Amino acid sequence: MVKSILPGAVLVCLFAGVRAQTQDATALRPLHVSGVIKIDGILDEELWGRASVLNDFVQCQPQIGGTPTESTTVRFLYDDEFIYIGVEALDATPEKIIATGLERDIYYGSDDNISLLIDTYHDQRQGILFSTNTLSARFDEEVLDNGNFFNAAFNTFWDVRSARNERGYATEFRIPFSSLRFHARDSVVMGIKVIRYIKHKNELAIFPASDASVANAAWRVNNAAPIVFDRLKSKKPFYVAPYVKGTYHDFKFWNSQTDRVAADRTFMPRNYFHHRATVDKVISNIGLDVKYGLSKNFTLDLTLNTDFAQAETDNRVLNFTRFAVNLPEKRNFFLESKDYLGFTTGSGVMLFNSRTIGIEKGHIVPIIGGVRLSGKANRLQVGLLNVQTAAVDPIAIDPQNFTVVRLRQEVWDNGSYVGGIATNRASKRGTSFRNQTFGVDALRRFRDNHWILGVNLGATNDHKQGITASTSMANVVVNRVSALGYNLTSSIEYAGRDFKPMAGFRFDSSYVTANISNGYIWKYKKSAKMNLYWVTQLIDYRYRIINDTHESVMTETELGTSYKNGMSFVVAPFAGREYLPYDWNFVEDVIVPANYYNYRGIRLRFDSKQTGRVNYAITTRYMGFYAGTRFNLVASGYYAINKNFRLTSSWEMNIFQFPVRYSQSGVSDFQSNLITCGVAFSQSIYLSAKALIQYDDISKTLGGNFRVRVNPREGTDLYIVYNPRLHTAFPNLDRPLVDQQTLIVKFTRTFRL
Repeated sequence: MVKSILPGAVLVCLFAGVRAQTQDATALRPLHVSGVIKIDGILDEELWGRASVLNDFVQCQPQIGGTPTESTTVRFLYDDEFIYIGVEALDATPEKIIATGLERDIYYGSDDNISLLIDTYHDQRQGILFSTNTLSARFDEEVLDNGNFFNAAFNTFWDVRSARNERGYATEFRIPFSSLRFHARDSVVMGIKVIRYIKHKNELAIFPASDASVANAAWRVNNAAPIVFDRLKSKKPFYVAPYVKGTYHDFKFWNSQTDRVAADRTFMPRNYFHHRATVDKVISNIGLDVKYGLSKNFTLDLTLNTDFAQAETDNRVLNFTRFAVNLPEKRNFFLESKDYLGFTTGSGVMLFNSRTIGIEKGHIVPIIGGVRLSGKANRLQVGLLNVQTAAVDPIAIDPQNFTVVRLRQEVWDNGSYVGGIATNRASKRGTSFRNQTFGVDALRRFRDNHWILGVNLGATNDHKQGITASTSMANVVVNRVSALGYNLTSSIEYAGRDFKPMAGFRFDSSYVTANISNGYIWKYKKSAKMNLYWVTQLIDYRYRIINDTHESVMTETELGTSYKNGMSFVVAPFAGREYLPYDWNFVEDVIVPANYYNYRGIRLRFDSKQTGRVNYAITTRYMGFYAGTRFNLVASGYYAINKNFRLTSSWEMNIFQFPVRYSQSGVSDFQSNLITCGVAFSQSIYLSAKALIQYDDISKTLGGNFRVRVNPREGTDLYIVYNPRLHTAFPNLDRPLVDQQTLIVKFTRTFRL
């Protein structure tokens, strides 16, 4: 039996006062209509003339709390099936409006755009964002944790059209109620918010007007306007999305027995679901996803032979620390449930990490199937998941089952909650194991919307070990976040030596960490160009329990300033002390001996102006590094050439210099480079192509990810994906130039039943 680590008295003191949801007397009440509204970006129908015209906008940037420089009006209508939103965005210089993107599922922060945020449950914590530019490109995502996190993998059915005119442009949204989950009542209360970005002025304005000094005011959910819909007819969404794919693998390797390059070529690879090869090739390359609305509150997702062929490849990471790095999830099935199943501490420990499913020992593991239930009722958010993976016998991976139960109960009316999680990862074959993780968490937002108090407690239970202090973790966070004035970020965390969430992620164990960041942000009062300036002081401390050492301490002072066009500068000197508990084979033959090391350094960052088609950022660090030195440069850029082509690039360079005595060969200098280039082409909102090329001189390999997407209608997709890997070390007779290449063609069609 697992005992609760969080006493009930603490919950009563911090989170007492659960209140029922009430309707705001000032809530918007859009007109219920019957008639045809053509979605063309022209608000000329008689029905639009009957809607109330609203223009209560406020600036979030660059003039925090200022009056918008351009006029924007909003109108709302609805019928039995859709909510309609009409936006007229005036611009005194319409020729400066920037429009560079057509691709589906890309947020066009590089363009003038209009975004619509709907808090469907009116919980002031999460919502759905619908965004478009003047080219009618579509982007939708989930907004989580009151605007602190986003899930761009979210997709649903909706329509939008924009049209330019001599005064600016207008946009019409049509959102089906069947695409939204909400509390089914006689009068349905949601939250609604409109965000306008004027790119050539770097200006963000939001409706309704609210306190713009709170941090992240543009994307917050709890400053949306309540909106009431009467006589909504509840419809249960039912989608079936089968897929079929064809895959060709070509792997080349050096055969030492024949002293020749050998090839392993496979067409339609098997998952070994069936003993007959022909049957297995067929069933291994087809699959099915089903989404069924049990009610307007709960959705059941079923998946069979889940496939992620269309997912973007992982970004390469150069890790020069002694700690693990967690790569972000990019697979849509797991991203869709991110908020319903996630449990993450302030330091990045995850009690559930979906990347543990279907990826093991660097290999893709077949997922036989899974089921997920998610939704909310009576202010209780529920997420349930069960997934079964298959065995991969050639590399000794056993079949495994993953189960997750995640609950959150809303308290107060401002996005605060208490919750819990339980996970189980088990295998009954080969190296049989069973591992459970349990956690409780609580988040309290205070009334001024600046202060946040969070508590996370967790423990793991291995069937050979049980739950003790050594298998537990705890984290407490106190933050005050604001766009102006005082800011505080602080946390203290403990993780025991045997804390092992096998369905989650931990970067380290056996430690106590504490960090506190105090800062203040001021506004330039009499400047036409300057915007903000700030000072922040950070202190970070780590104590290692297992060997009773003060392992590291670091302090940094950041001085920064920003311009109204988005350009900014940061200077941050820092100093610290770190204990290395063992001789560390850092790279090649460079071995850093165990010892205490003092260091100091400086960090510089420059961000370019955000008002044009070209944006870039440069960060440099120069610091002491284990009795040596390290110079680090990270540069990234974006260039929107036109509405069809976009370029992205990044370069990370590291130069290390160590004492000669650290190297057995006498060569103690080391340099690394990681270069990434991306090209995106959009022929229309229905056809796009992407190329991502990554090279690093540690592995001396160049990897490519080339994707073509045909999306003629929502829910219908054809992907063509080509992934090669090239070796650049010459001469290298035992390694071919192209040693891996994969070609995938995948077609998915969604049927609405």
